[in-house]
Amino acid sequence: MDKINNNEKVMEHEHILNKNFLSISNALNDITMATTLEDVLMRFCDFLVHYQKVDEAYISIYDKDSGAIEYYKVNRFLNEGIEKNILNKDTIAKRVILSNEELYLRDVLNSDLYHEVYGNESTEDIGGICSAYFIPLVVEEDTIGVVSFQSKKIDDYTSLDIELFRVISKIISFIIYNHKRNETVNDLYEDVLVTLESSLNGLYYVDIQTKQMIWSERAKTILNIKSDLNYEAFINKINYIDRRQYKNKITQSMEKNESYEILYRYHYDERTLIWVKERGAFRYDEEGRIIKRHATVIDVTKQIEQEHQLNKLAYRDVLTGMKNRNRYEKDTEYYEKSNIPFALFMLDINEFKKVNDTFGHHIGDRLLKLFSESLKEALQVYDVDLYRLSGDEFVILLPYVEERTITDKVVNTIIVKFKEPLKLDDKIFQIVLSIGISFYPGDSKDIKNTLKYADISMYRIKHHDFIHYSYFDQEYYKQFIEEQDIEHYIKESIQEKEINMIFQPIVDLKTNKIIGFESLLHKHKRFNTDQVFDVAGKSSLIVTLDHYILEVVFKMLSKHKAIIPQGVRFTINLSVKTLEYTNVYEYIKGLIDTYQVSGEMIGIEVTEKLLIRDDLNMNSMFKQLRELGITFYFDDFGMGFSSVRNLTFIDVDYIKIDRSLISMMATNKKCCALLKSMQQFANEVDMGVIYEGVEEEEQLNSIRALGGRYIQGYKISKPLTFLEAIELMNEYND
Repeated sequence: MDKINNNEKVMEHEHILNKNFLSISNALNDITMATTLEDVLMRFCDFLVHYQKVDEAYISIYDKDSGAIEYYKVNRFLNEGIEKNILNKDTIAKRVILSNEELYLRDVLNSDLYHEVYGNESTEDIGGICSAYFIPLVVEEDTIGVVSFQSKKIDDYTSLDIELFRVISKIISFIIYNHKRNETVNDLYEDVLVTLESSLNGLYYVDIQTKQMIWSERAKTILNIKSDLNYEAFINKINYIDRRQYKNKITQSMEKNESYEILYRYHYDERTLIWVKERGAFRYDEEGRIIKRHATVIDVTKQIEQEHQLNKLAYRDVLTGMKNRNRYEKDTEYYEKSNIPFALFMLDINEFKKVNDTFGHHIGDRLLKLFSESLKEALQVYDVDLYRLSGDEFVILLPYVEERTITDKVVNTIIVKFKEPLKLDDKIFQIVLSIGISFYPGDSKDIKNTLKYADISMYRIKHHDFIHYSYFDQEYYKQFIEEQDIEHYIKESIQEKEINMIFQPIVDLKTNKIIGFESLLHKHKRFNTDQVFDVAGKSSLIVTLDHYILEVVFKMLSKHKAIIPQGVRFTINLSVKTLEYTNVYEYIKGLIDTYQVSGEMIGIEVTEKLLIRDDLNMNSMFKQLRELGITFYFDDFGMGFSSVRNLTFIDVDYIKIDRSLISMMATNKKCCALLKSMQQFANEVDMGVIYEGVEEEEQLNSIRALGGRYIQGYKISKPLTFLEAIELMNEYND
């Protein structure tokens, strides 16, 4: 990256020098109209203060015999015009001439040299000048003067400024030298340009009438010119694609009476094509007719290649070669400005994280590359743009597409392509994609929403096994926004510790005592508890929520454990993700140690959905936690994943019959028969059965008839605050 930054600095450096070269060469058109040396120097001073950082300029000529300095000065701000003076006293300019060394006073008034030279005069107002650069004028190894560039800012000049100043000093020295040889200024024009060019880039000029061309040695080297090259031959060496543009640019610049800049490809030899940047201007006669065109040329092939490389780094994904997010933003910005409609596909690979976790990121990267190549191959018949935004997220853009007819064909092509698995070495990967589709401006006139809507549509079908794609739907979007609100509520409540718990009692009908409480979230004024857990369960947020609830319950138990009878348990529901992806044992053991709460006060409720997962060794985890005194409950039995088989290999202490079965007891004989057999099975294996959602006396009587012992529901009590729950427990247990 440092190398690239250095190259950028070089390119900026060359740009500034060449830009100022044109300013100088254009100014020479005016300077060459002067008839005397004094006139030339005064015009040059006038030109210098048009350079951005020069507020005052001096050109001083030294007379060895008299020791006097004849100097020419111009001030940008005071509009004093150009003034000429002769000084016989010691000055800084005179010191520079005598030492023949450049001098940079970064802070003039605080400079020791300034006070040494001017003594008591050092307190005089010097027009606000704060920094100055002095360069000796040398002719045939003889220092005959100095040019001074002055600024109203302290330490204002950079290395680029100083390099330009040195070029200007060479030109002034050259003019003075040739003036002493009694040559007219006008005759010196081309020689001055060559002198200037020697400090910068290649130079050539063309006689407008005769088309004769004169090339500097540097220009010949850049363009590989072995002998004289006429104008027609030069034009023919420009790449034919750029040739017409070149001619038009020259013509337009002549008509508009302005300088020009152009980039073109040039045949250096039969095999080599280089990039050339050319800047030029025109010279006029006294009647204002163009007589010559002069230009600088520079080989910018390396810079162009670097720009291409930077462009590739900036706009191409290194791994897949696809366009990246930066390019996506550029392209969609162009579509928006040009009012071009498009369809947008958002894709990602389901459960791609498992590939990285199982085989390593190097295999994951290779699979992404193979996938991208397959996607390109599948869509090569369509006019599409492909982007990799990040990870396994890809975008497809179809310009000018506003109907589902075409997008249906495209998405079907993708699905068919990836029906067959991808093979990587000895591994086989079945690619399952989720695809969301939206239209601009059909779904939204705000182009930023197009990607968001496609992303939301993709998210919608992320967890469906048989649905691969979805179009943006406004109703679902409203639901999605509500889920975002719920997610925000959960995060904010956890952060601010504002989640409140309530507790519903579990009663033993045999002893008529409360043996425990199920810990539940207090209902939010806008969202019910099921909504909160559904939304949290779609992401890792459920783990954070589970951990938070565990800690809240442990804190309460720690604070009030002295008034809680032995044998009373507080059960807590834990999600599939918490049990699958976190070390529950270590986390709960840490809470037990921190809050000094016995594990015998805790019960863990797990759902059937977890217990049908063959890839989890649940009994091993249960065994570890049982060693801490914790009891396990099989929650929501009969709700949707019921299987007696689960009860034969999963070691739980209680099963909790779902309220949906309780509500059918009085009217459904099959339901009663099922519950009776379940109760008998539980009695045989010493497993407790808790009947949830008991609200009516008839339900309670039916449970008693089955031999049921434990109930939970509004027939006993609604969920209560912690202190209310303790108070109710005391009433029952007394």
